[in-house]
Amino acid sequence: WTFTKAGARFLSVKAHTANLVLDDGTKIKGYSFGHPTSAAGEIVFNTGLSGYVEAVTDPGYRGQILTLTNPIIGNGGAPDTKALDSYGLMKFLESEHIQSEWLHEEKVPALYGIDTRMLAKKIRDKGTVLGKIEFEGQPVEFVDPNQRNLIDEVSTKEIKVYGKGNPVKIVAVDCGVKHNVIRQLVKRGAEVNLVPWNHDVSKMEYDGLFITNGPGNPELAQPLVQNLRKVFSSDRPEPVFGISIGNEIAALAAGARTYRLPMANRGQNQPVMNTMNGQAFITAQNHAYGVSNSLPAGWKEFLFDVFMSMIKKGKGTTLASVMPKPALQSKRIEVSKVLILGSGGLSIGQAGEFDYSGSRAVKAKTVLMNPNIASVQTNEVGIKQADSVYFLPITPQFVTEVIKTERPDGIILGMGGQTALNCGVELFKRGVFKEYGVKVLGTSVESIMATEDRQLFSEKLMEINEPIAPSYAVETIKDALKAAEKIGYPVMIRSAYALGGLGSGLCPDKETLIDLGTKDAMGVHTGDSIVVAPSQTLSNEEFQLRSCAIKVVRHLGIVGECNIQYALHPTSLEYVIIEVNARLSRSSALASKATGYPLAFIAAKIALGIPLPEIKNVVSGKTTACFEPSLDYMVTKIPRWDLDRFHGTSGLIGSSMKSVGEVMAIGRTFEESFQKALRMCHPSVDGFTANLPMNKAWPADVNLRKEMAEPTSTRVYSMAKGLENGIPIDEIHKLTSIDKWFLYKMQGILNMENTLKSSKSESVLEDTLRRAKQIGFSDRYIGKCLGLSEAQTRELRLSKNVKPWVKQIDTLAAEYPAVTNYLYLTYNGQEHDIKFDDHGIMVLGCGPYHIGSSVEFDWCAVSSITLRQLGKKTVVLNCNPETVSTDFDECDKLYFEELSQERILDVFQQEQCDGCAVPLYKNGVKIMGTSPLQIDRAEDRSVFSAVLDELQIAQAPWKAVNSLDDALQFTKTVGYPCLLRPSYVLSGSAMNVVYGEEELKNFLAEATRVSQEHPVVITKFVQGAREVEMDAVAKDGRVISHAISEHVEDAGVHSGDAACFGENIYTAFLKAMISTGFKLPQKGIIGIQHSFRPHFLGTAQQLKEEGFKLYATEATADWLNANDVPAIPVAWPSVEGQSTNQMSIQKLIKEGNIDMVINLPNSNTKYVRDNYLIRRTAVDSGVALLTNFQVVKLFAEAMKYSGDLDTKSLFHYRQFGATKS
Repeated sequence: WTFTKAGARFLSVKAHTANLVLDDGTKIKGYSFGHPTSAAGEIVFNTGLSGYVEAVTDPGYRGQILTLTNPIIGNGGAPDTKALDSYGLMKFLESEHIQSEWLHEEKVPALYGIDTRMLAKKIRDKGTVLGKIEFEGQPVEFVDPNQRNLIDEVSTKEIKVYGKGNPVKIVAVDCGVKHNVIRQLVKRGAEVNLVPWNHDVSKMEYDGLFITNGPGNPELAQPLVQNLRKVFSSDRPEPVFGISIGNEIAALAAGARTYRLPMANRGQNQPVMNTMNGQAFITAQNHAYGVSNSLPAGWKEFLFDVFMSMIKKGKGTTLASVMPKPALQSKRIEVSKVLILGSGGLSIGQAGEFDYSGSRAVKAKTVLMNPNIASVQTNEVGIKQADSVYFLPITPQFVTEVIKTERPDGIILGMGGQTALNCGVELFKRGVFKEYGVKVLGTSVESIMATEDRQLFSEKLMEINEPIAPSYAVETIKDALKAAEKIGYPVMIRSAYALGGLGSGLCPDKETLIDLGTKDAMGVHTGDSIVVAPSQTLSNEEFQLRSCAIKVVRHLGIVGECNIQYALHPTSLEYVIIEVNARLSRSSALASKATGYPLAFIAAKIALGIPLPEIKNVVSGKTTACFEPSLDYMVTKIPRWDLDRFHGTSGLIGSSMKSVGEVMAIGRTFEESFQKALRMCHPSVDGFTANLPMNKAWPADVNLRKEMAEPTSTRVYSMAKGLENGIPIDEIHKLTSIDKWFLYKMQGILNMENTLKSSKSESVLEDTLRRAKQIGFSDRYIGKCLGLSEAQTRELRLSKNVKPWVKQIDTLAAEYPAVTNYLYLTYNGQEHDIKFDDHGIMVLGCGPYHIGSSVEFDWCAVSSITLRQLGKKTVVLNCNPETVSTDFDECDKLYFEELSQERILDVFQQEQCDGCAVPLYKNGVKIMGTSPLQIDRAEDRSVFSAVLDELQIAQAPWKAVNSLDDALQFTKTVGYPCLLRPSYVLSGSAMNVVYGEEELKNFLAEATRVSQEHPVVITKFVQGAREVEMDAVAKDGRVISHAISEHVEDAGVHSGDAACFGENIYTAFLKAMISTGFKLPQKGIIGIQHSFRPHFLGTAQQLKEEGFKLYATEATADWLNANDVPAIPVAWPSVEGQSTNQMSIQKLIKEGNIDMVINLPNSNTKYVRDNYLIRRTAVDSGVALLTNFQVVKLFAEAMKYSGDLDTKSLFHYRQFGATKS
């Protein structure tokens, strides 16, 4: 099947095989998708991600066999060769044509199924490689096209005129011109007279002489060289301009020499520099010769598009008068100490990606503020760490104090997400930067404000005529309704200065706008979208959004990192700009990992004023960072949602981000990377199948069309089920607006599943097995189709020699050798990119962040890479693009791969690692550290509880249960509440406290599904217990060092989240609370308690003494007043407006009279819904909310005893502790 925008058609061209033969004797089999004729020429390669259609008709490729390193082509259709544009030139638009049929018509042979990366490396290392495509029975000889005068073969035979009557006359000598060059000149007001290559131009009249690009050896164009010599030796004042081979011919005419370039690459991505003013550009190169630096006297090297400017200024214009001014050169910013603001505690929409960017930037003397203890950038020691670390809230007050203490001369705001940007804007407005002489490095605060403030942003874009969705900045509901009437529904509401789409939503009508209930958010937040790179369904015209992005960024004055988002009409070229973020984001962390181009690191260098050409590309170690990455692989990013953790949450995703982490998979086909990514997200998923994650069953009454039409966290599985049930692709396309190209690829995966199911394991063909692996099937998935276990499938596959190949990610698609080992595995290859001779130790990463497994596990993985300092080689395996452990310079080899048994064994056996948990142990993998059998004893709840009994350590009554009857029996004996816990889970997933029989039934079903191979343990839940935790490091069973911590909340609240230090518990507690975004109350506090009344009195007393006005619901207010604590009674939401004259709680919260809510939830009350509404109102209004009695008690004490909050760094406390001891 192949597809165009108009839909899919079956390809009737039968796949022949043919051989690619190189002049060194190499012979590679491939499959034909072009014209079945043999051909010979020089083999060259092109690393471009687009433009492959144009390459086929480009005269510059005359006599060459072109290798395209981009693994997927043909998805943009092919041009209609009969259509002409207004200049009479071929108009290359997408059409009904299929790439393959078009190649047939044009008589161009083409092969696929060859490892083009392998070929590119061969060509790169050897230089000139002659080759031939040979079909059976059609032998051909090797031919060197550089021996022929190729210019003569492609040049026009007669004079042609384009743009007749335009004011400026240019004579263009045709050496093999690209049509687009003519088009660009005409567009700029030129009449182009195209003349044959050997035409004598010295006598012609013109305002400018232009020698075009073309193929071959410039020294064979002697007639043209002589004609140019005549022009140069005359006193004609008109400018002469040559590009590509035209430039080489002009150099020969001036008396210079040309030479053959050593590499046969045709890059679209060559950095060049204007030697007059240092400005850098990226340009395409399609020629095999260069000019040696033996220029005769009076000539100098130069590069710049001043040709048209000189012509337009008229005769006699000097070069100097049209040159851009040298002011373009960036000035080094001299700073000795830089303050970097981190992003603080992780939250949805702002997770490990900011840890990633912060640690890339920690390279001048640096002071880091970040209260996230689990983050890698806050490590105290290490060669790449900050000079001092402050675990303090990122708020204007604390940052000001640190600036006073540390006196930095620079500050970076773009590395700490929205928290740091908002804080920076506030400090700028207060004049703190000016007062202490702190330079904002990178994007200026004015530019940040222009991107964050919606009104300013609109005005800026209008200045450069770029389309933006019509918008109004409003402050009241009344104004919002007026604006919506003007724009027309549906409208999107967004708050300024927010991250992760917080406070945004789509309103289809007036009613929704009034209650701001975001029901049907059509806009899905980027963080919640599946992303594929490089883009697969954009045409060349749509790629032009790049030039618009560059224009916007220049106008806004952004320096360093930024991303721009568009809404693009699916069938026309109409677009509007949605937003620009002048900071690192999830998208940019993903872009860094997907391309290997370290955005944050380079942004930090640019912020210091170091120009791009001077920054080294860390991957190749030789080339400059001034280039655009080329990919010869496909990347798929899929978000990880943990919506199951929140009972009763809707699965709908929209403009406000809900995912907590993401994975990135790499392959050489879309299907391979897509299926890998699905498995990385959930180990329970086999790939693109109709089965839901965690083995959940589809509801009996499921409406698949509704499931597909609404974006949800399980939409991808509903599409698989829809395709399986025979819903046509056209209908799915209408429901989902997902491009048909992707849908046909998905259909292909299901077709392969059916092929496998109809095969017998003993007779399955090697080709079928290989093809299944090439489109991303796992051994387990293949096994399920063939009725084999995973181990049997692995054995079958290895017996047929179907093995994955190890490939490098090098940012350059093999154009230059890479020095880093940033790796992935693929079945679409024919050789390994690296040697396996160092037998490192394998470190397994944490996979995608999800609730309970977050940046702290990345901190563990990076810390274990310390093995390097002990002289051990490390091999890291992880699939999370937001982490530092997936940074290729942190370890010796990084595999960006699935954390599955199959993949770990693949890498382990290939690398022959010296050591690497229980299933792997069974496969002979040597485990370092605690024995897997001991880990098993600690993780398997029933085994662990038995160990405690054996050691006579007290524990709550427990039982391992395998059925509901067992569980009910146990609860009868000990009574409720009880705690249900499956084994091998993190942070209490599927762990629940049950208060009655109905809950027990529901939760038990959930727990057994999560933990099928291990029993569920039920324990009596002890209420009101204090939780104490000890962390220790042990060797051979003896504790070497330990730390003991006490939880503020009672047992039952899971540990984990932000941390701060202080001289005492009160200051540390308040700083930690502020770090999580908690706003300390200034005015009124409302308390809603029942069962906690007796304990609450002392706390209420303290809050009153601190000057807070207390509000409470009727019964609690009466009780407080009776005990001499003045409190104002307010009405429950359910009785508001009924005969009672008490104030409304919700109104008080919304209007800001109450700035803290204390609500201790209790399920044994008739006010459950009221309590929920009060908490919800507090959250929606950004009002501080406390829901735990111990926290409320400590908060009241802290407000009383904390005094001024100090701003000391972590190192101060370390030294302070050392001197005391």
